[in-house]
Amino acid sequence: MTRIPELSSSVLHDYCHVEWFEVGELADEIAGGRQNFDALTLEKQFLYLLEFGEGIYVPINELTLNEFHTDEEAKQWLRNVFNEVFAC
Repeated sequence: MTRIPELSSSVLHDYCHVEWFEVGELADEIAGGRQNFDALTLEKQFLYLLEFGEGIYVPINELTLNEFHTDEEAKQWLRNVFNEVFAC
């Protein structure tokens, strides 16, 4: 199982939790340079998880309260978050 790095864990919990999903706010903060973390590091961590993450659906579910059943489901969701946040 791939460990979710600290920064990604914090961002997923703080902005992507099912009860307070604030991805638009995260995107605005990064675009405006108002985030209190290194956005480039977050981008690299998300890309790594998308490419190499195995067993990530379990920790993502724990951080966000989503109910993914496979890595593929979790990665598709994370890809959508990534695309919105980093406007790809």
